[in-house]
Amino acid sequence: MRRDEARSPWRTLGSRNVYENPWISVREDSVIRPDGESGIYGVVHYKNTAVGVLPVEEDHVYLVGQYRYPLGRYSWEIPEGGCPEAEEPLRAAKRELREETGLEARNWRMLGEAYLSTRSPTNTLCGSSPRGSYQGSSSRKGPRLSACDASPCARPSPWRGTEGSPMLSASSR
Repeated sequence: MRRDEARSPWRTLGSRNVYENPWISVREDSVIRPDGESGIYGVVHYKNTAVGVLPVEEDHVYLVGQYRYPLGRYSWEIPEGGCPEAEEPLRAAKRELREETGLEARNWRMLGEAYLSTRSPTNTLCGSSPRGSYQGSSSRKGPRLSACDASPCARPSPWRGTEGSPMLSASSR
């Protein structure tokens, strides 16, 4: 990183907390923007790290489907959840896979960490990928995977991507 990339073009004049609950806090900063104009900037602080699991078995990626209130629609997504500060991310990933799909894996590999939102310095994702065969109830494994007993609103399902699909090509090689 060059020295000028590390120096902020923003100037913070003050901060105040505007909202807090058990999962997030929101602060509002009074700032001078890079264009020299004054303004405000909202920053969201997430109290848990997000953990995501990319479960791959042969040519399947298991996804979990559920209705997402903020989206106002049903959503297919990788198994994911929160990792409290005291919990190790791999342990949280194993817990989330078991809770959301009923599956357990023997082999795990860390895929990396990423910021999920540029507006939140604490909304990070630790991604893990269990590989190979999975153990779990036969009614909840493989192509017959259709319901998750642990959550009435979540349904895990295998997904076959197409060649060039970012999820599949990033995890199957």
